[in-house]
Amino acid sequence: MALVGGGQEIHDGEAGLAEWGRTLSENFRHWRIFASPEALEGGPSVAGSRLFECDTRVGLEILPTSVLHLKISTRSYRAVVITEWSNELLRGNISGALKALAEVEHFPVVVTRDLAKAKEWLHNQTRGMARCGLVASSGAARLRAYGFETSTGFHRDYPYEYWFLNGPEDVRSSFQLEVVATEFEIQGLELDWVGLCWGGDLEWALRSGSWNTRRFVGTNWNSVKNPLNREYLINSYRVLLTRARQGMVIWVPRGNDKDPTLDPTSLDVTANVLLESGLKNLE
Repeated sequence: MALVGGGQEIHDGEAGLAEWGRTLSENFRHWRIFASPEALEGGPSVAGSRLFECDTRVGLEILPTSVLHLKISTRSYRAVVITEWSNELLRGNISGALKALAEVEHFPVVVTRDLAKAKEWLHNQTRGMARCGLVASSGAARLRAYGFETSTGFHRDYPYEYWFLNGPEDVRSSFQLEVVATEFEIQGLELDWVGLCWGGDLEWALRSGSWNTRRFVGTNWNSVKNPLNREYLINSYRVLLTRARQGMVIWVPRGNDKDPTLDPTSLDVTANVLLESGLKNLE
């Protein structure tokens, strides 16, 4: 028995749900395969991924079995809708994202341009045994201008066991809101209250009405055009957008008109799209 999700491939060598289907098709054609209809049809819980491409399932004995679909999230039953919202948002279907979020109750997701207010909101929401922390894409290199390091070298050496486990009195813990966890540290894990620091690696392009994926090289942002690398980057944000159990604040920097790598206009457009997708403005 394999428990497999979709839309979580974020690095070279991760081929996702379809790789399981390819392996079954090529090496285990004598097996009888029981699978969730969601995994076969590409439902929202697997971010549209499918176990089999049409040509790889021919001749296989496949039995769709609805009880194999785990439809209740152990993170939070409300987080299921957040997953659907993030799928539509990252697909570029803003109206679909708005429709999905309209069904969410008691799961606040807000946007702010003010980092101090984002941190204040997280501290105010976190009560009792709940835990809060900041996350960001590993490709959001220009968050360095705001004091957040996303480079692999820094994150490889940081003691994330203390970030995840220690209390507010420890300056290394997530409660301090000083160090972000990237998709690589947070994948498969959750926090009660999440602050997502939006980076310049994923910006909304008004002209095309879609997401522009970028990589920071040297002193400039370069477009990511390779389909696989583009998918990894978008999936990184899918991971980050679905880490909260109780609520989330998304901070989009205001930018700096004297720094072309922090273009205020581009960041304004991205923040506006997030609001158009149904999020509330913290202010």
